[in-house]
Formats: sequence, C-alpha cells, structure tokens
Amino acid sequence: MAPIGALWGFLRQVQTKVVNLIIVALNDLELEQPEWNWSDRPAGFTSTFAYGNVPAFDGADGFKLIEGSTIARYRV
Repeated sequence: MAPIGALWGFLRQVQTKVVNLIIVALNDLELEQPEWNWSDRPAGFTSTFAYGNVPAFDGADGFKLIEGSTIARYRV
C-alpha cells in the first residue's frame, strides 16, 4: 500500500504518537515519518506550514493539516 502522506513531528510527542500509533494502525494505513529536528528544518517547511507547528500532515494528494487532533480526525 502506498503511504497516504507524511507526518512531521517528534516521535516522543503525545500528539504524534496518537496519530501514528493509534489512528494509522487501526485503519491499516501507511504513513511516512521524515526525520524532524527544530534546528535543522527541511527547506520550505515554514512556507508549507506557516506556523511551523508539529505535528504536521502533508497528504499525498496535497492536502495539509496541523495539530494532532485535527490530523487524527482527518479521513482519507
């Protein structure tokens, strides 16, 4: 199965864990998890996500969301 998108965030962060471990696993989905570091943000991250918040979801279809609860409620 192809990934539904990428989830930017710290794996130790509660919101990231909820989205990654619970929502994705229960719905049998696949999600990319790029490396995240505040001091070395990927080029263009703040232009894509203006607030610079994590977790941030970048969907394969171009749909973007921020905040863990909003991402958890998103239905593919």
